[in-house]
Amino acid sequence: MAKPPQFVNTVQIRKTYRYTSTSGASTTIVDADIVSCSGAMGTVTNSKVNLTGYTAKLHKISVWTPPASQGAAATCSVQWYNSTGADLGPEVSDTSNSVTMPAKLSARPPRGSLASFWLGTAGTPILVLVCPAGSIIDIDATVQLATVATVQVTVGTAVVGTPYWLALDQVGASTQHYVPVGLPTTS
Repeated sequence: MAKPPQFVNTVQIRKTYRYTSTSGASTTIVDADIVSCSGAMGTVTNSKVNLTGYTAKLHKISVWTPPASQGAAATCSVQWYNSTGADLGPEVSDTSNSVTMPAKLSARPPRGSLASFWLGTAGTPILVLVCPAGSIIDIDATVQLATVATVQVTVGTAVVGTPYWLALDQVGASTQHYVPVGLPTTS
């Protein structure tokens, strides 16, 4: 008699999450930001939400900028933290000076970068993202759902039991530059 096949007991969801940029600021993205892509739930404390994710695997980041204005350039970039976490590793960028064509990039975490491993919620910087206002950012990630609500994030306001999708640069930030598209959010 054959034994049953191995079984992955945790729920993992691979999805592309879409954000838009409200600022052209250079922004550090931490591991918990990727884990929080799957959303959060309002707690009994109206300034806290529990993340629905526990760990995450980042597969790819894609960015499209708005077309440049006449005489200007639009640039987007992703710079990865290397395996030590202390220094910045390779950078991927694109620049367009066309008034009809956006700058665009698609980048996967380089081998050995912090973002190439499964990510937790420690607040460790994994990449620096630069996207002009109006850019579209897609995050392709697999998020492992939490079995117990253990990771809390402080927000301005939340209603108990209400689901929220946080800004991509939500965790530990005072100002959010990358907000989710078409989903209820709080900051």
